[in-house]
Amino acid sequence: MEYTSGAKLGPEIQQLSRDFDRIAAGIKKGDIDALMHVAAHFLTDQQLREIDIAKRLKISTFMPILEEVEEGGLFSYSANLFAVGEQAVGMADKIFRRTKPAKIPIEFPNKNILSFNLKTAREAGMAIPESLLAISEIKIDEAKNE
Repeated sequence: MEYTSGAKLGPEIQQLSRDFDRIAAGIKKGDIDALMHVAAHFLTDQQLREIDIAKRLKISTFMPILEEVEEGGLFSYSANLFAVGEQAVGMADKIFRRTKPAKIPIEFPNKNILSFNLKTAREAGMAIPESLLAISEIKIDEAKNE
C-alpha cells in the first residue's frame, strides 16, 4: 500500500482477492491503525490471515463474531447467536402454524455480546480499559489454536 504524506482519514476497503497475500505483505507498521473484518461468511482462512496481519502490526482487530475473537481477534460486539437461534425457532413455529406472513414481525437480534481476547491484547501491548472489561460478557485468555 502506498500512502501520500499527511493525515490518513476514513476507512479503506479491501476485498478478498488473489492478491491478498501480496497486499498484506506490503502493509507496514504505521500504515494502518486498526483492522475491521466485515462479515460475509463464517470463519475462513481470510479472517485468520487478517488476524495474523494484526498480530504482526500489533493493531486492534474488530471481528463480527465471537468465534473470530476465540481465534485471536481482539474484540467483537455481536449478536448472541444462541438468542438468534431461539428467535428463528419462534419464527419457524409461526410459519408451521400457517401464520400469514404479514402477521409475522421482522425481528432483529435482541442481545449483543461484547467479548475481548485478553491474550491478544497482551501480545500487542494494548490495555483494555477496565470500564469496557466490566461490561464485557466474555473475556478469552487463551487462543484456540494453541
